[in-house]
Amino acid sequence: HSQAHLTDNNFLALDGYEIDVYQEKENPNGYHKTCHFCLVAINENTPHADFGDEDTYTPENISRIMNEAREKGFFVTYNHPSWSCEHYEHYSQYTGMCAMEIMNYGCAYEGFGDYNPKEYDALLRKGERIYCIATDDNHGTHDTCGGWTMIKADKLDQKSLMEAVERGDCYASDGPDIHSLVIRDGKTSSEMIVKQSYIDRLDSISMFDEAVILAYMKLNGNYDKTEELLETYE
Repeated sequence: HSQAHLTDNNFLALDGYEIDVYQEKENPNGYHKTCHFCLVAINENTPHADFGDEDTYTPENISRIMNEAREKGFFVTYNHPSWSCEHYEHYSQYTGMCAMEIMNYGCAYEGFGDYNPKEYDALLRKGERIYCIATDDNHGTHDTCGGWTMIKADKLDQKSLMEAVERGDCYASDGPDIHSLVIRDGKTSSEMIVKQSYIDRLDSISMFDEAVILAYMKLNGNYDKTEELLETYE
């Protein structure tokens, strides 16, 4: 359903909803596994979709829904695996997600540890080419503004924002701001600026060893020696 009534010149409410598929409880007094994923409409006025069976907890059925959602114009995000009691053997079988929550502040606040770099890296190593996002999963005032996704878009409208996310023009954060990140000729250039007041250190993980050097040098302010030291390193 459209959320246009919540939108003004400075705030945009995106159209979307969450689907949850629950495993039948083996122990009525215990937790049971579930898969939650959000469908965010890429364009305004995208109709609510009917996917038929949304109750059968199997990787085949969950993947079917995810892929059909993408075909119907939705950006699909896989949510909070720790809270959901899901492990690699479960989420590694899902196909069709566009991104996953690397940080869910609401779940982390409640003690479920949903800071998920290991899970995200496992999916990348498996061959999935997905982005990572951060969210609040807001259910009140206690879990507000702890995780967010920064998006570089030309305009504050649904199409512009979602197309930017589809391109990967975004990053997940729970504090630090990245003001500039330039990738040139397959190497990360010296123009990587992180707001220093939020961080103690910056680690860069990349296929290219040069990225580690450039990020380190930028933090230490040696901008003018970047190219020289890169040549020495090579």
